[in-house]
Amino acid sequence: MSVQLSKKQIITFSKRLSYILRHATNIKRSKDGYVLISIIEEYGINKETLYYIVENDGKDRFEIKDEIYVRAVQGHSAKEVSLGASCESIEGIPPNTYLVHGTTSCALKEIQSSGGISRMGRNGIHCAIMEYIDGKYYNTRKSGIRTNAEELLVIDVEKLLKLPDVKMYEALNGVILIDIEKVPCDCFEAVHI
Repeated sequence: MSVQLSKKQIITFSKRLSYILRHATNIKRSKDGYVLISIIEEYGINKETLYYIVENDGKDRFEIKDEIYVRAVQGHSAKEVSLGASCESIEGIPPNTYLVHGTTSCALKEIQSSGGISRMGRNGIHCAIMEYIDGKYYNTRKSGIRTNAEELLVIDVEKLLKLPDVKMYEALNGVILIDIEKVPCDCFEAVHI
């Protein structure tokens, strides 16, 4: 039997799978985020549907290993998942690119009043690597910026890396994760609408 899902069904299943893999508190994960596929099946997502979602997710959010494990490649709030185990440590970003955090106008006000970007319960602060061409930022990866982002906060990587105990990681799908409680506002190079 071959699974065929509509775009809407893929989004629905993908959101459910993301929640289970990233945030569900009652499942066992490895330190790099893998969960037994049999556990996912207990949540009503059968193996064929799971494989279809992983193969057709437009942002490469998931990875299957050894045909018995699946994981979200980033975005966890589960404390047993370690950025160091699940992502590649990086020392900076490529030349002529920018580290950007996307947010909404409402959230930007909160970011500014609280003194910076918070990890919001997740294991890292999510960013994208972007290029700036003809007055506009372009995401160089499939993921890293929400589709509803109204504001782009450009982070000064040199200044960021001078902060104590800050680490940067890159997930398999290209999302950059900053391991710090808060990226302070004085690390913002620019804010673009």
